[in-house]
Amino acid sequence: MQDNTSLVTKTPWLRYTRWDKKFTGQDMNELHALTDPPQATTAEEKLIWDAVGKTLERCWEGYHNCLEREWDLIPFWLRSVTLEKEDTKPFRTYIAPYTLSRYIGYWQSYILFCYRMLGLKDTRLEFTTAQFQNLIAIQSIMATHDEDETEELETLLFNLSVSLICHSDYAKEQSSLIYYSGVRGYNVDYKQWRKPEDYTTILAGVQFCMRMIMLEHALPTALRDEG
Repeated sequence: MQDNTSLVTKTPWLRYTRWDKKFTGQDMNELHALTDPPQATTAEEKLIWDAVGKTLERCWEGYHNCLEREWDLIPFWLRSVTLEKEDTKPFRTYIAPYTLSRYIGYWQSYILFCYRMLGLKDTRLEFTTAQFQNLIAIQSIMATHDEDETEELETLLFNLSVSLICHSDYAKEQSSLIYYSGVRGYNVDYKQWRKPEDYTTILAGVQFCMRMIMLEHALPTALRDEG
């Protein structure tokens, strides 16, 4: 990215996101490639990708488990963007299979992006102590992975996801989720930043995954029958 300080060529959208400033001097093609799905030959990355996918699918099933239990307020709270008040409309209960796969794919891409950047020892992506420890534990499992460790891997990936979502605005480390979202804001085919109408579908997918993960974190499906 070239440094561009001219406001004449900037849209209000770019002035708001400031992506051009945040990524000045960085190779966006290289960064965007780190968000790509794993190749068939990269078994290690494929394991992570699949494990994240299964985890999100279980979270989606967990949401429907709430509906089956007739916990009717959950969808209204899940859709809310206000901490102390539910929304006036419920969160959706149906998503087309293709859209669901695409939404989950954004989170798979994000986790793999973090894993790849850690392997490169790239200091552009910052992690809190908890996030770093989870990533190191995942690396350790990948070094000696066998079928018996699949459940442990999925648990670590879930815990990592929660810690990434709960990244405090006041932490000294910058949020990797915000950084990743900026990378996804660049269209490598057209060599330019995405416009709002092209970007909000990505944002919707990321927000969907965040909601599903945090619902499962707050109300674990396995513990819902306990008093």
